[in-house]
Amino acid sequence: MISTINNTTYKTIKKNRILISIIMNCYNGEKYLNETINSVLLQTYQDWELIFWDNQSTDTSAKIVKSYNDKRIKYFYAKKHTNLGEARNLAFKKSKGKWVGFLDVDDIWYPQKLEFQINKIYKLNVEIGFIYGRCKFFNQSEDGVDKIKKSRIRPTGKLPEENLHNQLYLGNLIPFTSVLFSINALKNISDIKPYKFAPDYFLVLAISHNFRIIAITETICAYRIHNQAMSKKFKEIGYKECVDIINSVSTKKDKKVLNCYYKVRLMIFYLMNLKLVEVKNIFLEIGVLNFLRGFLGLMIFTIRYNNKLGYLK
Repeated sequence: MISTINNTTYKTIKKNRILISIIMNCYNGEKYLNETINSVLLQTYQDWELIFWDNQSTDTSAKIVKSYNDKRIKYFYAKKHTNLGEARNLAFKKSKGKWVGFLDVDDIWYPQKLEFQINKIYKLNVEIGFIYGRCKFFNQSEDGVDKIKKSRIRPTGKLPEENLHNQLYLGNLIPFTSVLFSINALKNISDIKPYKFAPDYFLVLAISHNFRIIAITETICAYRIHNQAMSKKFKEIGYKECVDIINSVSTKKDKKVLNCYYKVRLMIFYLMNLKLVEVKNIFLEIGVLNFLRGFLGLMIFTIRYNNKLGYLK
C-alpha cells in the first residue's frame, strides 16, 4: 500500500490548493460502488469535487451515493440513457475544477494518487495536457479483494513522455483511471466525442498531439478485470472506433499507414470469428501492398512494444 502523507508533502499541497473534479459515470454500478467512492474519500489531497453521473441506473446506485453526507459529492441523474462517451461529456460540463480525473464505479484510487500528481505538476511548473502513472490490473473472485486471483502492473518499463502520440498510434498504453487531465487540454478538444467503447483512447491521443505529457513512476490506482469475457460485438465496435479515431486525430503523413495497421487488426478479428465476407471486403478496400504494410507494422509493434511497455489489451 502507498505510504501515508508526511509533513513536508502536506505543506506543499496545502500551499498549492486547487480544485480537482472527479467524474464518475454510473449505470447499475452498485456492486463495487462503496469501495470506489471510499477510495476518493481516503485521498490525502482533499480539495476535490465528485461529479456522479447516474445514467438512469435501475439498481441501488443512487441510494448508495446519496447515503454519503459530503457536500463535495454531487449527484446528477441523466435525462436519457446515453453511451459512455456522451455521458462523460455531459458530466464534464458540470465540473468546476482546474484538473479532471475519471474514475469508473468498479475501479480504485490509492490514497496518495492525487497528492503525487499535484505535487509533480507544481514541481515542474510547466503547462501540461495530462499526467499519468502505473495501474494495478486485477481479477477478483466473487468473495472479495482478499481472494484476488491474479494481478499485474501496467505500463511496465520506463514510462514515455516525449512524443507520446507516436506510441499511442500503435495502441493505448495509458491506464485511463490513472490520468489527471488539465481543464485547458480538455477544452482544447471541444467535446469528448461520443464513442461507445473507445472514448479513453480518443482523449489521450488527441491531447498528446498538442500538449506536453508527464508521468509518475508510482502505482496509483487499480483496475478491476471482470470475469465476464468482453463480447465479440464490443471488440468489433472498439476496433472500428479506433480506425475512426486515427482518421480524425493523426497527421496526414501518418494517416495512410496507421489506417492500414488498424484495418489489418480488424481483419484478424474478423478472421478469428470466421467473418470471411468482412475479411474479403477490407482486403479489397486496402489492397495487397497496404495489407502487407499493415501486417508488418502489427508484427513490429507486438515485438517492440508489447513486452517493453505492457500495452493495454
